[in-house]
Amino acid sequence: MWRRVANTAFRIGGRPALNAAVGLIRPSIDRIGQDTFHEVYPVTLPVTVYIYGVNSQVTVRYQSGTEVAVHAVLRAAFGIRLTVEQDAAGLYIIAKRLPVAGAITRADFTLIVPPETRILAQLTPGTLIFDGIDGTIETLPVHNFR
Repeated sequence: MWRRVANTAFRIGGRPALNAAVGLIRPSIDRIGQDTFHEVYPVTLPVTVYIYGVNSQVTVRYQSGTEVAVHAVLRAAFGIRLTVEQDAAGLYIIAKRLPVAGAITRADFTLIVPPETRILAQLTPGTLIFDGIDGTIETLPVHNFR
């Protein structure tokens, strides 16, 4: 059905009409396929959190303690494989897009971490937001591997 709508829009009005049709369809797809994930992991400080996300936004908030809380909202969740694992080296969060869903999938994460947490993030593409910083943030050069 979606393909028929897109083909009709493209035949009638070209690319602008196709973009308009996708814009109308996308909110309903997001609501239909939305899912949430929430887990809290006890950690030994200092800890490293590794994040690999496709079409992701990651917000990092600091709170004293010895736990890392991971909250995720997955839009078009049928097209994302979310894996969270923990070992002695740290916590690993991986949000990979499945080839069937294309660019409509999105993962928005909120991480609540102790101030002693080291964050290593690879977002392709994505946004990384640090909320409530009281100290120094050090970043390395950003490499674009496309």
